[in-house]
Amino acid sequence: MTRLLLVDHNDSFTQNVFAWLEDSGFDVVSAASTLEVEPFDGLVLGPGPGRPEDWPESMQLLARWGKRPLLGICLGCQMIATHFGATLTMGRPCHGEAVRMTHKGIGILQGIEERVRVGRYNSLGLGELPPPLEVWGWDSEGHPLALGVEGRPWYGLLFHPDSFLSDNTSRIVENIFSSLL
Repeated sequence: MTRLLLVDHNDSFTQNVFAWLEDSGFDVVSAASTLEVEPFDGLVLGPGPGRPEDWPESMQLLARWGKRPLLGICLGCQMIATHFGATLTMGRPCHGEAVRMTHKGIGILQGIEERVRVGRYNSLGLGELPPPLEVWGWDSEGHPLALGVEGRPWYGLLFHPDSFLSDNTSRIVENIFSSLL
């Protein structure tokens, strides 16, 4: 059985993510922080308040994770981006707002219509993404909402696939889970 570490950054949505992972047959351990990576097959950096640098243990964990599967949701996505040198931008706060995302239909976004409604709950956006980061999905203004990391099974979503505001949640979640196997 695939064992996942879900890092809880003090966000209520973490419980939604935990339930989906567990319901999909994963052995999930949720922790506020940990630097022990060996017993886990996959890592999910959950959503939360603040900026990546406010969570130094999670950033250290990310640096030690290597090339094993990783998913970052919202704050977790920002952590992946800053790990590779991207900057964060202060945008218009989106706390419980449905927006349209256009995407490339690759990776964890395969099989989802080209323009999909997703639920955003963030104030910080992603600036320009340097290699090896690749933009896979963006909003109507061209701001990144989904990313992949070239050469690694690392994925970031600057929206909540677990939100009722997100369409095709089951397909997105199915793709996310299969990418972590």
